[in-house]
Amino acid sequence: MKKFLILILIVLILISGYLFLVNYKKKLSLKNVDYINQPTSGANNQVESSGTSVNLPKNRADCEKAGGGWISWGGTVNGECNRPAKDGDKICSDNSACDSQVCLADKNDENKIGKQTKGKCAKWMINLGCYSRILNGKVAPILCQD
Repeated sequence: MKKFLILILIVLILISGYLFLVNYKKKLSLKNVDYINQPTSGANNQVESSGTSVNLPKNRADCEKAGGGWISWGGTVNGECNRPAKDGDKICSDNSACDSQVCLADKNDENKIGKQTKGKCAKWMINLGCYSRILNGKVAPILCQD
C-alpha cells in the first residue's frame, strides 16, 4: 500500500510539472506577439500599415475599378476598400519595399525573432489576422490586426 501511494504521488508531481512547463511555454510565446486593435484608418481611407500611410479608393465604385472589394473590419462603420497589392508575393526585406507596406515572414520563421531573412510582399493592402513581418531584413514580432 505504501508503494502504491508513493507511485501516485510521483505521478501527480510529474503531471503538475508537465502542466507548469506547458503554461510557461505559452507565456514565453506570447512575449513575441504585438497585439493591436486595428490599423489607423481615417475619413480619407488612408490605412496605416506598419507606420506608413497607403491611399485606397474612397468609394465602392472606385474600389471595384481598382480590382478591390469593399469590406467592413475593426472599427470601420461604412467599410472601406481592400484592393490587391501591385507587388504581392515579391521578395522583400522590409515593409518599405512593398506596395502594401507589409513584408510578410515565412510561416516557418514567425517565431524566430531577429533572424536575418527575406519575406514576400502581402497580396492585399489591408492585412488582417496575425502574422510576422520582415523589418530591416530581420523577422519582427507577430502582429495581430482585426
